[in-house]
Amino acid sequence: MATKAPAKPKKAKRRFIDYPRAGKSGVRRWLPSWKLTLGILGTLVIAVLVGLGVAVASIEVPKPNDLAVAQTTRVYYDDGKTEIGRIGEANRTSVTLDRISPEMQAAILAAEDRGYYSHGGFDPKGLLRATWNNLTGGTTQGASTITQQYAKNAYLSQEQSFERKFKELVLSVKLETQASKDDILANYLNAIYYGRGAYGIQAASQAYFGKTAAKLDAAEAAYLAAIIRAPSFYASKKGQDELEGRWDYVVAGMV
Repeated sequence: MATKAPAKPKKAKRRFIDYPRAGKSGVRRWLPSWKLTLGILGTLVIAVLVGLGVAVASIEVPKPNDLAVAQTTRVYYDDGKTEIGRIGEANRTSVTLDRISPEMQAAILAAEDRGYYSHGGFDPKGLLRATWNNLTGGTTQGASTITQQYAKNAYLSQEQSFERKFKELVLSVKLETQASKDDILANYLNAIYYGRGAYGIQAASQAYFGKTAAKLDAAEAAYLAAIIRAPSFYASKKGQDELEGRWDYVVAGMV
């Protein structure tokens, strides 16, 4: 009588997601494979990019808040030269980019966003680099571009939250589709606070050096660009060493 051949063992069905990992034991069973890890990260990146694209397409850029655009109105006697007084919420006189010295433009880019003219509103490489440095204990870095900083100052609150950061990111990308780089840079220079009650580069130039923004030289421009992150601190005795280092950093980036 013929004997039956032993039945072949059934192959284990391959799962779409191999987790917990088949054929592994102990801790290794619960450690995701590099393929699974890359797959999850890739999916998250795609989801974020799709979400960002949808948000950018649907959002409308609002009007800048009052503080970001408020200017000083100067009142003169009949001679048109003698000033009677000033009226306004903020000490600011907005100027176009061609009335801001090239040295000041170079200084602010060196200080805040050296890749400004090559990104589309945010800098993925800069974001990853800053995150890595901050996590590994390297030099603490911010990752916001000039466009992001302008979006935050002109349209959003200073609240530190994921929602506000996401809105900032979306607005910065949208702004880059609606305005030129030069216009955004000019708006940023006109919006930020420089200390001494001066909002905007024209008022700051007058407050610190008694001249218009068009006449700022390289050293003066580097100083103003260096102090904007913390004007009160850098103006104090306690901040002098940090200011010197910051000034050197800006000057090196202007070359």
